Amino acid sequence: MNLSHLKSAFLLTAMTVALAPLPSAATEPAPQPVALAVTITVKQGQRDRFIQAMQAQVQASRGEPGVAEFNAFASQSDPLVFHTFERYRDRAALDAHLAAPNTAKLLAVLKEVQAKELEATFLQPLP
Repeated sequence: MNLSHLKSAFLLTAMTVALAPLPSAATEPAPQPVALAVTITVKQGQRDRFIQAMQAQVQASRGEPGVAEFNAFASQSDPLVFHTFERYRDRAALDAHLAAPNTAKLLAVLKEVQAKELEATFLQPLP
């Protein structure tokens, strides 16, 4: 290989390296976890139906990729009030959860059993 070919090969290699995309980790921020608490109030006479639907939701949600935690609780002071605490790997995992068929089923039941709009609060860890 003569000097001219060697220079051409070097320039071609240098251009290829310079034009290669950077690794995505260097350009994209690390995914931020998402946590939220939801309060649900159901109509009188709909408690059992809601509990059955929520139990199915808890089981299905815990099997979804990106769901770090999904727990449901009943209020000790009001039998018609329930709470969930949910943690997701990132916003994309929450979006996937909201689009999941099991979530659609729960939302269909909620339309019929909830006494008022649910209250969702996004949470962040203390520093």
